[in-house]
Amino acid sequence: MKSNIVLLFIAAGLTFMSCKKKEKEELQIPENYDGQSFSANTLIQAALLNQLKNITDAMKAGRTQGVVVEKQTLDNLFIAGNPSLANEITAYFKGRLEGTGGWFDELAKSSGGTWTPQAPDGTSEGGVYGGYLFDENGVEMEQLGEKGQFGATLYNHAIKLMSGTITPATVDQLLAIYGAKPQFANSGSNNVDASIRDVGMANYAARRDKNDGLGMYSQMKREFIKLQAYVKAGEDYNVERNQTLKNIQLLWEKINAATVINYCHSPIAILSGTNPTDAQVGAALHAI
Repeated sequence: MKSNIVLLFIAAGLTFMSCKKKEKEELQIPENYDGQSFSANTLIQAALLNQLKNITDAMKAGRTQGVVVEKQTLDNLFIAGNPSLANEITAYFKGRLEGTGGWFDELAKSSGGTWTPQAPDGTSEGGVYGGYLFDENGVEMEQLGEKGQFGATLYNHAIKLMSGTITPATVDQLLAIYGAKPQFANSGSNNVDASIRDVGMANYAARRDKNDGLGMYSQMKREFIKLQAYVKAGEDYNVERNQTLKNIQLLWEKINAATVINYCHSPIAILSGTNPTDAQVGAALHAI
């Protein structure tokens, strides 16, 4: 009987010790993001962003009157690299860009000509108007090809990362494909050194931010710093890590939605003016 009582006390003691062991202190979140290994960890993401820039630059060449953009050039840039944009994009959006009648094809057909919304040139292929290249319906294929990939390629890549094993390197990779650097420059313009300038969705976050520490750019910065801290602290903080990943995903989508709303309002303001110029109408169509 005595031995049973002793065993019960031992079991109770072990249970108490086990409960105590599971307790954890509140993690102290640093003020800044640790970027010591950022460049080494993000070679793939830097390459994807550079590939998107290269194909965008090739499409933008069509904004110049008389410059013809070859579809084959765009196709080649799309599949260049490992991984390539074509590897990381959603299947649906990939189908809209490639092939006969795809957006690359339509852009190539529109390039080299001129177009106006009032009096099309009769080629039914579109052309340059107000500083931008449009198809015959006034749609800017360049923007579909670039900004569409902010979601279909870059955000899609981020979701893949979030669905895998999360390591400190993964956090760097998420930050990179978002378009920010560890310095979090909050650069909504080009008046910042290119090495730390925001690109992609991070640039749009900066444009929507009031730089008062309360906007979505600042919120995203805090979430990334928290995510890095939780991941470094280990599996005891997996619950906090997972919630922070959800916060980042939601903020990313909010930034995109805020940008869409902003670009819906700007053409209303432009086209409501008296006798807008061709450049203004072109800018309004560009925003649409």
